[in-house]
Amino acid sequence: MKASTKQSRRGFLLIDMVIGLLLLAVMTTVLAVGVRSRQKGSAHLTDTRAALRSAEAALYELQAGAPAPTSRKDVAVRIIDQQSDTAPAGHRWVRVEATCNGRSASLYGLIPSTNGGRQR
Repeated sequence: MKASTKQSRRGFLLIDMVIGLLLLAVMTTVLAVGVRSRQKGSAHLTDTRAALRSAEAALYELQAGAPAPTSRKDVAVRIIDQQSDTAPAGHRWVRVEATCNGRSASLYGLIPSTNGGRQR
C-alpha cells in the first residue's frame, strides 16, 4: 500500500470521529434541554394544582360556615364578593382566588351570608 493512500485513510477516520463526537454533543444538548423543559412544566403544573386545591378547600370552609378560610403555607387566598341578584336567600356569590408561586386558580361559589361567622 502506498504511503499517500494510508495517510488519506487516516484523515477520513479522524473526520469520522470528529463528526461522531459532534453528533453526540448535539444529541446530549437536545436531551438536556428536553429534560429541563419537562421539569419546568412539571413544576408549573404542581403549583397550579396546589392553587386549585387551596381555592377548593377555602370555598369548602366558607360553605361550611367558617368566617375566613384557614391560611396555607406558600398560598395566598383572596375572597371577593360578587354582586348578583341570583343568589338564593341567605347566600351570596363569591370568587375565591388562590395563588401559589405565581400560578393562580379561581372558583366561584355560593356561601352562606355571614356576619362574623354567624348567619344574618
